Amino acid sequence: MTTSSDDGAQHIPEPRRSRRSLDEQARTLGTPPIGSGDFYATDGIFGSAEEVDEFLDFLYQSRRADLA
Repeated sequence: MTTSSDDGAQHIPEPRRSRRSLDEQARTLGTPPIGSGDFYATDGIFGSAEEVDEFLDFLYQSRRADLA
């Protein structure tokens, strides 16, 4: 005699949901575009490339801290 944990019920996988793109999600929520990227590319915000790197590192670390 063989034993099995299968109770005879057939396993039916869950249907996969397709993920919507960020553009589709924004349209659904009615989120307006942020505008021109020129505003964010203003000269003089950072004094050097090192300051940009420090800012990006800070940003990365702060977002990772929120996940913990």
